[in-house]
Amino acid sequence: MSRQLKTAAVNRVAVIGAGPAGSFAAIRLAQSGFDTTLIEQKTFPRDKVCGECLSSLGLQTLSSHGLLGLLEQAGLHTLSRGQIHGQDDATFSMPLPAAMGGITRRTMDQTLLTRARDAGATILQPVRCEGRTETSLTLRSLDTNQVSRHEFDLVVQADGKPRDGAKPTHQFGIKTHFRNIELDPDAIHLFSTGGTYGGIARVEDGLWNAAFVVNAGDLKLAGGDVGRLFESTVALSPQLARAMRFSTHAGAWVSCPLPRYSVARQWPDGVIPLGNAAAALEPIGGEGMGLALASSSLAVDEIIRARDESRPINVGQLRTQFGRLWRTRRAACRACAVALSHPKLANFAVDFISAIPSIQGLILKSVGKSAAEPATVPAI
Repeated sequence: MSRQLKTAAVNRVAVIGAGPAGSFAAIRLAQSGFDTTLIEQKTFPRDKVCGECLSSLGLQTLSSHGLLGLLEQAGLHTLSRGQIHGQDDATFSMPLPAAMGGITRRTMDQTLLTRARDAGATILQPVRCEGRTETSLTLRSLDTNQVSRHEFDLVVQADGKPRDGAKPTHQFGIKTHFRNIELDPDAIHLFSTGGTYGGIARVEDGLWNAAFVVNAGDLKLAGGDVGRLFESTVALSPQLARAMRFSTHAGAWVSCPLPRYSVARQWPDGVIPLGNAAAALEPIGGEGMGLALASSSLAVDEIIRARDESRPINVGQLRTQFGRLWRTRRAACRACAVALSHPKLANFAVDFISAIPSIQGLILKSVGKSAAEPATVPAI
């Protein structure tokens, strides 16, 4: 594909997927005068595998466009510290350079979808995209089973589907909610659980998000019973077991394969991927939603500039900017995940970080935590 989108005059934009990246893009595109259609195959509100922590990058991106207040009104919970719990009783606590926010995907995605509708975007839901040409999409209504074809100038892909050629990781993400967990409610908690790891954090309405990485083989041995696998996982960590002893389960388990891949060197003609459709990293850093929103902001900025300057969209520049967003975080988050997944290494890491304060800031910066993260990446 050329470094510029072939279509110079973009007006009709289809956004596939109403997660944070998709709804954010639909809001801004509709506000900027584009004929915007947001296509989502699930009926909201719906649950989704996610750590449900918005990084400072995500918070700043929303704030810069007047959207953060909507989530604050919906109960966004401020997270100001991080705690790492080793396999034994070793625990390390440190303040985050900039606060993060905890909010369920049910609440966040519904809130942003409603704002996209209010901004003037056409919402097609529940509707699945089943085919694409350079100028049209084939859509199926999941209510009526009716198939229709729609013409668009540009497709923004924000459906979270792995990019072509992405290799499986043989790991799954699992997620649910609890109440009455005995942990610091203003901290993000990471646990080493003997071969894998997981995180627990407060979200709105007194709920706690529990999101863990499990191996496909262990899930198979548990007969696909995610709850049963989680119980055995809790037993591997004395600290986690103590934290969960009086908890009550407050939702269904959801699971999905865990993706991990870099930004593709080429994108299909007429398509701009966002979030996990563009790249995916280890979820240990809590950067997924923030990167999705930041990539969405970069893409919309370029779409608007290209229209205003009567030129094609520079997708080569966008790919480079996306690469900058994900590159360092991917390597650092993978290294942290490997360390936390090995009990002895996790215990050593906790002791080492505790003993050397200077290393703390370096680790936080490497996984994307800083006091003043830019909401956008400068053009090159």
